[in-house]
Amino acid sequence: MEEKQKQYDELDRLENERLKELEISKKKLLKVIKDNEIDPNSLTTSYNTFPLDKTNLLENLEAFEKGKISISGFRSDNIERYLFDIAANRNVV
Repeated sequence: MEEKQKQYDELDRLENERLKELEISKKKLLKVIKDNEIDPNSLTTSYNTFPLDKTNLLENLEAFEKGKISISGFRSDNIERYLFDIAANRNVV
C-alpha cells in the first residue's frame, strides 16, 4: 500500500508541475490576444476538442477553472485542450 501511495504522490507532483507550466502558456496566449486586439467573441469554433458551454472559448476556460464546467480526466489535460482550441480556432468574419 505504501508503494501505491508513493505513486499517487508522484502523480500529484507531476500534475501540479504541469499546471504551473500551462499557467505560463495561458498568460502568454492571453497576452497575444490582448496585444493583437483580438475580439474574444471571435474565439469560437465549430470543431472543438470537447463540449462547449459558453459563447466563446475564453469564457469556457474561465468557467472550467472556476469549477462551473466539469470534465473528467486530469485538470491539466483539459486546460491544455482549451488552450489549443483558443490558439487554433479564431473565426475571422
